[in-house]
Amino acid sequence: MHPTVTQADEKKMAKIYSAKIARTYFTQRRKGTFVNDGIVNPALRSLVGDVTRKSVLDIGCGFGADAKYFLRNKVRKVVGIDVSESMVALAKQNVRDARATFFVSGVYSLGVQGTFDVCVANLVFSQVKDISRAFRSVARVTKKGGICVFSLTHPILSAQGGLKGRMFNYFNRKLYNEYVPTIGAAIPMYHHTTEDWSKALEENGFVIEALREPRTPKRLAKLFPDLYRMFSYRPNALIVKARKIKRG
Repeated sequence: MHPTVTQADEKKMAKIYSAKIARTYFTQRRKGTFVNDGIVNPALRSLVGDVTRKSVLDIGCGFGADAKYFLRNKVRKVVGIDVSESMVALAKQNVRDARATFFVSGVYSLGVQGTFDVCVANLVFSQVKDISRAFRSVARVTKKGGICVFSLTHPILSAQGGLKGRMFNYFNRKLYNEYVPTIGAAIPMYHHTTEDWSKALEENGFVIEALREPRTPKRLAKLFPDLYRMFSYRPNALIVKARKIKRG
């Protein structure tokens, strides 16, 4: 893919996550109104495992929620990146720890120094058009033997164009817009097949070690009745743990 395509992609996302949207997202998450705090995050963190004395790259760090979790669990250092200047500013305000660093960067370039034991991308890669190029960047900053753990909109869900869409051709890599109540805005998302994800990892030196399709806990039924009914018969997310087995 030509570089200008992916760069334009990231600029578009940075524009969407304006100061107003970032603040709205931060406020809503602190209220506990983010359904994936009870679905995606526990599954992702269980696959990451023990981070004691490890270095972590948090891709799409937002306001630093995952970074805080890693810091509480004795990480040696965490570097958070996000395309949104507003999100990075919030992360710096929200996370006060000498082991944490945050700065603006896209996933295609990943302007970070050194390599990491763990790379995490929580509900980020579904917003990425060229996933092979993204994993090429991730591979460059992952130590050999290190892991990349990421969550994404489940291909079953992205194949229908989001929560309110209808099933289209599963093999049509389609762009769609998903309205996210937590931020009050529509986010461009890309549908990739399960095989697309596997191939993108394999061609960049990763091997998949584990997959999770988390079920919605019954305790969320009262908080999110509509989503609970919907996710009781289909997964909303796919969590992947992949290990880097090749140098480079």
